[in-house]
Amino acid sequence: MSKLFLLVGMMLILTAGCPPADEEVEGDEAGECSDGVDNDQDGSTDCADAGCAAATDCTGDDDDSTGDDDDSTGDDDDATGDDDDSTGDDDDSGDDDDSGDDDDAQQVELSGAVEKGPFILGTTVAVSPVDGSGNPTGDVFNTSTTNNLGEFEIAFAASGYVILEAAGYYYNEVSGALSTGPLTLRAVHDVTAGGTQAAYLNLITHLAYARIVELVAIGISFTDAITQAESEVREALGVGPAGYDPGVLGTELNILGGDTDPNAYLFAISSVVTQAAAIAAGPQGPVDATLQELVNTISADLATDGLLDAALAQDLLDAQAQVDPEDVMDKLAQRLGDLGSNADVPDLNRFIDTDQDSVANSFDNCRWESNATQDDIDGDGAGTACDCDDSDSGVGDIALDADCDGSVTASDCDDGDPIVFPGAPEGCDGLDTDCDGTIPADEVDGDSDGSPACAGDCDDTESSIYPGAPEGCDGLDTDCDGTTPADEIDVDGDTVAPCAGDCDETDDTVFSGAAEGCDFIDTDCDGVIPPAELDTDVDGLAPCQSDCDDTDPTVLPAAPEVCDGLDNDCNNLVDDACADPTAGAIVITEIMISPAAVSDAQGEYVELYNPGLFAINLVDWQFTDEDTDFHEIVGDLFVPAGGYVVLCRVADSTQNGGIPCDYGYANEIILDGGTDELVVDHPVTGEIAVVEYSGSFPNPVGASISLNPLQLTETANDAGSNWCSATSGYGSGDLGTPGLPNDPC
Repeated sequence: MSKLFLLVGMMLILTAGCPPADEEVEGDEAGECSDGVDNDQDGSTDCADAGCAAATDCTGDDDDSTGDDDDSTGDDDDATGDDDDSTGDDDDSGDDDDSGDDDDAQQVELSGAVEKGPFILGTTVAVSPVDGSGNPTGDVFNTSTTNNLGEFEIAFAASGYVILEAAGYYYNEVSGALSTGPLTLRAVHDVTAGGTQAAYLNLITHLAYARIVELVAIGISFTDAITQAESEVREALGVGPAGYDPGVLGTELNILGGDTDPNAYLFAISSVVTQAAAIAAGPQGPVDATLQELVNTISADLATDGLLDAALAQDLLDAQAQVDPEDVMDKLAQRLGDLGSNADVPDLNRFIDTDQDSVANSFDNCRWESNATQDDIDGDGAGTACDCDDSDSGVGDIALDADCDGSVTASDCDDGDPIVFPGAPEGCDGLDTDCDGTIPADEVDGDSDGSPACAGDCDDTESSIYPGAPEGCDGLDTDCDGTTPADEIDVDGDTVAPCAGDCDETDDTVFSGAAEGCDFIDTDCDGVIPPAELDTDVDGLAPCQSDCDDTDPTVLPAAPEVCDGLDNDCNNLVDDACADPTAGAIVITEIMISPAAVSDAQGEYVELYNPGLFAINLVDWQFTDEDTDFHEIVGDLFVPAGGYVVLCRVADSTQNGGIPCDYGYANEIILDGGTDELVVDHPVTGEIAVVEYSGSFPNPVGASISLNPLQLTETANDAGSNWCSATSGYGSGDLGTPGLPNDPC
């Protein structure tokens, strides 16, 4: 039968739904799929009928123990032309007309377990079918473990090989606790036979996984790739006798499957690799993350050539020497008992070789000392390497005093350890050295930080405190050196220590995050004193203390107010203590009536002079000619003591012939060429300055008229004889000294 026809038949089954109860269905009775009769009268017989698509007569599985077709000829004896050739394939030409795949998905009922120690309930398990080249088909079937023994079940349809992947938390048989992080394990499994199967994910399957993928990629069959990869893993890890072969695939190994050699071997591999991860992580390190990193590193290293890096291999040998088989077995037995399991724990000592002499502990007459030749001169069962008197079978005899500590086995609570015997001095090893039935409290590592009190742990209730621990910022002697670091001590009682940001441990108002005051110090310890707290002008007060101008030491609260155009006493009033100016406080000293370089409308200006000792602000003062011209000065315009301001018709020096103008009055004041007057009025005291120029005054073109610099008074400027034409040039070529002392007359 063609695969396409079978596929169509299967699709019809899926889409047609269930037939009525009284309707005949091809294949619903034994033998109907091979009797050559159209039992349901639908025009199709036997395997060509959709009802027989999943029947064993049509899938090639005859459900018997012989693996044949239940006839003596080896063929199907049907009329479809299938399998009637010598190859067992699905067509008459001897092949499948495809790449060798069956394309016939088998129904698989897969059960098993995920084991490092056992994974916990809820661990995710994914099944991903792959083609003959190891490429995913795109299907993924998901399930999860159903108990804390790591067991799972899943049903799916597939053929060939599948990749199994599990991720979850697990029981760590070395530490005797559940993991604090998840672990991911993978396996490759053959589901070609379909039906009910079992597969176990474990460290053997995971360590071989990458190598299997690599071998399949270069054309090696899955069967051969798995065999080769797992053999290379066993050789590389160095656990158990050289060349050991469990005789089963990694997916058949089960730590909870009984005390068999294959299962004990898997248990030994799991314990050694976990011990190596614990050593690499250190007492406070992340064992679970380190374990994942280690197994992935081993797998990746083996992938390329099946060989393990020498340093990594040595790490595993060192770890094997540190595994305590009895302790590990006891912990797993306790875990299984807590879970209500009666599974036998495999004996690690059949594969763990503590002394690295190539003789596993169970067969080693001296498991603590390397003795590959297993010499035992007196034949008392205690190897020469361990026998304190190998010439006397009564001394050092395992049955009498195996550890040669002078205490006979019957009374020695650990006759495998010569430092343990009744009356022995207690050490600091976590053992009941004197066999009194009690481990001294100071030898018990109460906080599991790797250091008991006898080893210097000054607080065995806190796992972050132990000898050599890194100091934190907690006010504690974390490293147990007898001293709390000075920067962890809050001397001033403000609850913040120097290590937490207190920059002044003598002042409880100064610490990290404190509110800034007005005290000239870095109160919040951010490394910066706020500008408002700095007395820049060194007058004794900072801006935060109401110094309104910290660039001038004469300006500060309570300073005397002087008439200088400044708020000297910081009361937000300028010259508020000054008397209003009177006549002569301002003098008109220079007038440009007829410029030549620019027009009158552009170049006219008037210069004012302050003969007093304090600046005068002209804000709101009026500038008039006693006729119709009038301008009120808007905004502050200070005339400094002994200085000048220039009022211009056009303020822009690029447009007014180069006059350095202080204020522009536009066309509100227009100077007549022959006779005119200029008046400066204070808004309260009235007329301050006036000039009435006429025929007795100079009247040049292109030059200003200037008051004699020796006569700069309000009365002197009334006489035309005190005025002369300017001789100094400015700007675009006109003559005058705007803003500067006048030329001599």
